[in-house]
Amino acid sequence: MVEWEEWEWAERADVQVMPVLDLLVLKRCNLWSLPTGLASHARMLKKLFVYEVQHLSSLENLVSIVELEVFDNPNLEKIRNLPKLQKLTIVKCQKMKILYGMPAIQKLELEDYCMDTLPTYLQNVNPRYLLLDCSLLLLTSIANGKYGIERDKFNHIQHVNIYACDRHNPRKWSDKRSRQRLDPGQRSIDTVHSI
Repeated sequence: MVEWEEWEWAERADVQVMPVLDLLVLKRCNLWSLPTGLASHARMLKKLFVYEVQHLSSLENLVSIVELEVFDNPNLEKIRNLPKLQKLTIVKCQKMKILYGMPAIQKLELEDYCMDTLPTYLQNVNPRYLLLDCSLLLLTSIANGKYGIERDKFNHIQHVNIYACDRHNPRKWSDKRSRQRLDPGQRSIDTVHSI
């Protein structure tokens, strides 16, 4: 369904479409948007995985979703109003700018080796755990405190693990973890140093 661009959803009062759908995977298609009826009819939908959907720019108002994974969606700019979302994974979505309306979020995983700075949308969500896979340069600058403004973007998150990758060693990190106080409160950061 590579050429699939529009998902037509005929709403009828007497028929509930996909009432027991609990997992939906969208992969390698040209959809511009999800149908509005998906949120109101697929009430059992708990997991949504969106991979390489070329034109999709937003994911909004999916009230039953608890797990969302987005991977290499070049035009995805916003994810918002997912009140039950607990786990969110964002991989290589460089245009992502808006992320909010996720009061139940527990874990956020972000992977992007091309970013020079952390996205500002980190300030708009409050997961308990943040797992960040980034470039060695960004990790080093965060770990060394070079860019204090970067730490401010995740200072409110209780547990943070940061990993790095470089071209010569696909997964590079050390066993050393340092717990550094970021504020006078009880929150701290676990930084995995990559040297």
